[in-house]
Amino acid sequence: MAALPPFAGAGEPVDSDKTYTLEECIAMGVERASSLLNAGRDEKIAAARVRQTRAQIYPEFSAEGSYTRRDELSSFDFGGTRVEMG
Repeated sequence: MAALPPFAGAGEPVDSDKTYTLEECIAMGVERASSLLNAGRDEKIAAARVRQTRAQIYPEFSAEGSYTRRDELSSFDFGGTRVEMG
């Protein structure tokens, strides 16, 4: 048999005048542990939603480019003068 303090961790208070069996203590521990795990998961989900919302605020940036190398020089005549480009 085990006696628990009035607040035995997270969750609801326990009756300090009652004596709990080992099985009852284990059952309460398992129940409260799953509640605690769920609360932790809820916190992570909320943090992810905050990051998602903040990501929508920032502008998107993208860049694209191309380059073509030509070994031959382009040339043309301009008023009798040959001009080469490149």
